[in-house]
Amino acid sequence: MKETPGKVPNRNGLRYSAAGKLKAVKLCLEEAYQVKAIERELGIGKSSLGEWLREYREKGSAPFLSVAEKSASEFERRPQ
Repeated sequence: MKETPGKVPNRNGLRYSAAGKLKAVKLCLEEAYQVKAIERELGIGKSSLGEWLREYREKGSAPFLSVAEKSASEFERRPQ
């Protein structure tokens, strides 16, 4: 079975990485791709992409960052 980049297999099928989710959200919001085109091209379910868009609008990119990226951004915000 061929794996799509940005996906991590789990027991329920496929699970998207934080980077993969952020990529899909940015394609929709910043690059103005149609939701259906993103879903079809990346193999994402309609409800999943809708959930990611809602989360991005409410919380920004923080939920989509890896642990290393979160640590780096917290370090940059610390007063010196």
